[in-house]
Amino acid sequence: MIGAVTTHFVGNQMMRLIDRIMGRIPLVRTVYSATRQLLEAIFSDHAAAFKEVVMVPFPNPESMVIGFVTGEGPIPVQGDSEIRLTIFIPSTPIPTTGWLLFVKASEVRHLDISVEEGMKLVLSGGMLPAAAGVKDGL
Repeated sequence: MIGAVTTHFVGNQMMRLIDRIMGRIPLVRTVYSATRQLLEAIFSDHAAAFKEVVMVPFPNPESMVIGFVTGEGPIPVQGDSEIRLTIFIPSTPIPTTGWLLFVKASEVRHLDISVEEGMKLVLSGGMLPAAAGVKDGL
């Protein structure tokens, strides 16, 4: 018990020190802050940053990539009233970078895997198999 408390205390002190150091370096401060916020949003126990795992056509209509739904709603596109999903496409193996797509709901294929399984698949570069299949007959 004493070891756990000590480890927790020392770990918190080290993180505060790293935060202070990174906060003083001009260019690093911006990248570090954004990366830390994204990781907290993704991996926090109580955060629901990603709603579900999907596949979307990207970077061309013949290819499909795994993405994570972050929102949905009518994105104002002139002459188009179809609902679009906001989808984050993480890059592999560093998921803190990627692309933000606004994809028509009809072009999205919903995967029957958890967000955690989807992230493991992305982080492993596809080497870890998905636990389940795809909905909507992909």
